[in-house]
Amino acid sequence: MALSDILNVSKMGVFGSQTALKVVSHNISNVNTPGYSRQSVSFTNNTLLNDGGKMNGGEGVSVSGVSHKFDELVDNRLLSGERELGRLTARDRLMHLVEEVYNELDGDGLSTRMESFYSAVDDLAISPLNPVAQEEVVSQADALARFANNMNDSLSELTLPVDQEITLMLDDVNTRLTNLRDVNADIIRQEATGQPALDLLDQRRTMMMELGNLVDIQTVQTDDGGVSIFTGNGQLLLDHDYTASYTRGPQEDDSDNLSIIFAGVNTDYTDNILGGQLKGLLEVRDEVLNGDDGFLTQLEGLIDEIRYQMNTVHGQSVNRDMRTELTGVFSLGSYTDTALEEIPLTSSDDGYDADFPPPPDLARAIENIQAFYDGTGTLLDAANQPEITFAYGPDATSLQPFSVEVVDPATGKIRSFQALADAINNASGNDGNLTASIDADGAFKLAVSGDAQVFGVAEDNTGLIAAMGVGAMFSGTGAEDMAVNTLLMEDSANLASVKINMDDPANPVFDDADNSGMLALGALRSERLELNGRNASLASHYANIVGTLGSELMRNQEALQSQQTAQSFITEVRESVSGVSLEEELTDLIRFQRSFQASSKMVSVADQLMDTIIRMV
Repeated sequence: MALSDILNVSKMGVFGSQTALKVVSHNISNVNTPGYSRQSVSFTNNTLLNDGGKMNGGEGVSVSGVSHKFDELVDNRLLSGERELGRLTARDRLMHLVEEVYNELDGDGLSTRMESFYSAVDDLAISPLNPVAQEEVVSQADALARFANNMNDSLSELTLPVDQEITLMLDDVNTRLTNLRDVNADIIRQEATGQPALDLLDQRRTMMMELGNLVDIQTVQTDDGGVSIFTGNGQLLLDHDYTASYTRGPQEDDSDNLSIIFAGVNTDYTDNILGGQLKGLLEVRDEVLNGDDGFLTQLEGLIDEIRYQMNTVHGQSVNRDMRTELTGVFSLGSYTDTALEEIPLTSSDDGYDADFPPPPDLARAIENIQAFYDGTGTLLDAANQPEITFAYGPDATSLQPFSVEVVDPATGKIRSFQALADAINNASGNDGNLTASIDADGAFKLAVSGDAQVFGVAEDNTGLIAAMGVGAMFSGTGAEDMAVNTLLMEDSANLASVKINMDDPANPVFDDADNSGMLALGALRSERLELNGRNASLASHYANIVGTLGSELMRNQEALQSQQTAQSFITEVRESVSGVSLEEELTDLIRFQRSFQASSKMVSVADQLMDTIIRMV
């Protein structure tokens, strides 16, 4: 071997060690970089063949390549886990806000307001002539209604920011897809030159993990070093120069702007989103809050039940001076001349008038009335039919009763609101003493006339009085606008705390010191009512909502902790494969340093030998 060969071999050793030291330095400097994969140098020995094809010594070492430690299966498992982790994280964050609305731990929840109302009713029942007790019942009713308003506002206000966050997240997803497309293109170009794009690959992997936390994705490697990205159900998101985008509604067949359109396809794609924080936000908005069993929906159902039950009791009671005039708190809607069972009750019904909807509890009254009949229109009990009984007189000591059938015997249909007013006006036994009408605001109105000076609703087995809001305790169509009847707020003496005694149907009896109205109202505390498939008291129904929320939150937290543990384990597995160990790097640093020094020493020795030979010459 010539001295020049020694110099060349030593030079290759220096270059190889220098490259290895650079890689080790790169690893050490990125020890804390998220998503970084440890890089390593591969060496190969150089051999030289003579003209006869025989070995003629070695030509040193060369760097055959730089690679990174990478396990595709582990990374795919991490990406899959990010989808579920993002969903659970978003749910956990927002469900804690829902929990705060239903918080009963500080003693100031809806159940406390309900109990305070019942306690005030009990006090008035004990002292039925106490005006202070009357005022307290009205005050506690107002506090209950206002608290329901606040709960509804708090839950409804969650829907808007959640929906706004969805919009911002869609923009974020679209931006990330665009950035991924650019990085993907850079990787393909660099790989095409034969140079490994190791750092770009790590960058792309980190970007995909972050994207996978936002929305469900799956990836497929392409032959040119790129990657194609699909949604969880196979919709293409990214491929070379193509990127899809998420946008908001409306669509051609659905004007709901809460929906999500994908990749320009004019259809609702919302239900096809399977994971990530985006899925968690959609679940909170569309299920946890506003779904059929959502907590805003359940609150609405409970408040509707409270309003209906209390209005039913209050509407069949009178105040201590009885009544001279009553106007319902609800507008009767656009169909005052239509048989009640034919009125469109919901927005999904043909002909529904959203500008002038029917009263909120009309469906309940219709169900009550229809329950009196079998499928052929025959009364189940001929002696018991749906009717409303009134009592009137020149004063409270001389009352005369009369009843009105709410089903027209000629047609077999429930009378329209106008027909009901006409039936009251023309009823046998009324003799013009009680006038019924629909006022200019569309409300049902009752007023004394003729010789009558006072009147009251004695009995109503149909629920129509409550449905029309006549003598109601609460107005409003839901938790959002529930309020105490302005008649009571103006004067608590209008509180209906007495029921007309109908033990003798022909001789109604009124006693202004009676407490039967308050006893009936207080009995609602323990009365079992059907709601959401459960038969329980109103307080128990609310407790069930709170308990369900607590259980749902706990299940989500347990699932989140489990997913976090699983992700931590897979991350540790990845770190064992791809992570940088300072101990290993320092060992390699010493090893390659020594190699570099040895090769440098060989260069020095060769130089000295060359100098000696020159001097000999």
